Amino acid sequence: MANAMPPLRIIAQPKKSYRERYGCEINRQQSRAQRFIRAADNDYKFEYPTIEIPQEWKDTLRQDFYIRLTLSTIPTESEPIRYIHPYPINTEDTTVIRDISTNSLYFRVSENEFRLGRKTFQFTLEKLTQYMLRDLSSLKPLIFEGENNQCTRHATDLRSAVKRYRLEQSQLLFSIATFKSSTEPPIIYRVSNVFSNEMIGRIGVTTDDSVGFRCSPLRGDWQGHDEILMVIPKIDKRKPLTVYFYYPCIGQSVPVGCEFVDAKTISLFTPKCLVTVTRDNPTILVTIVVCQNETEIAKIEFTYQALNECVNCSLNVMPGSMVSPASNKRSIADSEEDNEFEFPNVTVNRTENNEDTKQSTIKKC
Repeated sequence: MANAMPPLRIIAQPKKSYRERYGCEINRQQSRAQRFIRAADNDYKFEYPTIEIPQEWKDTLRQDFYIRLTLSTIPTESEPIRYIHPYPINTEDTTVIRDISTNSLYFRVSENEFRLGRKTFQFTLEKLTQYMLRDLSSLKPLIFEGENNQCTRHATDLRSAVKRYRLEQSQLLFSIATFKSSTEPPIIYRVSNVFSNEMIGRIGVTTDDSVGFRCSPLRGDWQGHDEILMVIPKIDKRKPLTVYFYYPCIGQSVPVGCEFVDAKTISLFTPKCLVTVTRDNPTILVTIVVCQNETEIAKIEFTYQALNECVNCSLNVMPGSMVSPASNKRSIADSEEDNEFEFPNVTVNRTENNEDTKQSTIKKC
């Protein structure tokens, strides 16, 4: 590569503003529709961020290469260093290689994409809760090839860190990468780097006047341990609170604990269903009841179902094997994205164990 090589070109930038979503809102195992980052208006009518691969790279690398997608912070006067953004990006594409340590996704360039010289990216961006951010001991700088910047910022005060590093804002970094083998780290061609426009996460605001009662999700695994978020305008954080699951089919109730996320939002985890899900009874309907001072202030139906195992043979089934490959076609659920309820900024989500951001293992999604 003696001649100067051009960078990648973004022909469909991501939308400047997107709705921030927590893990429980984009978890496909809980039948939540995937919320991919969408493209801004562009001449090509692409729905998702898309890059163009210059002919020089196609002539040099032929067809055996990847496009690395990384999420980074945005440098500021107070923090001029660019860091790896802690909010995880992910995808449903099972062929993608994910590097947790650098919050990067490696998308292989297919034969058709190579011929067209374009690559479109479908991925999600998960907002971390304050609880999950507490497990992050530091922010890692985004190191480029040939640099030796070992500066690492320790995020001791999370609230100030979110403001200091402007975590509500981010940029996408696209780079060309190749793998010599599955055991060696990838080769990143820095000269191909291109940053997207800045993205800003929209924060949902919850008030008595603007939002009524909301609950999500409304179905989950009969084995329990699914997190539920409930926004209850009538709730009073200063008064004792009681939450229980009522089973109308057997006339029994099970009390559950909960935590306040903000003044009007609570978080709770589903208990294991008292009634076993079978082939004849594939779903069990229960009622979640919330009371204060022995007065019912909220009630909603919740459905238990078998998400990860076959009710006919009781054998575990990999969730991914039941999901069709991601498509460029926009779903009805996605098209209604902007009309959906937005959860408040602070949430306590403990349904998924945090992946160790310190490990450097590269693995398939």
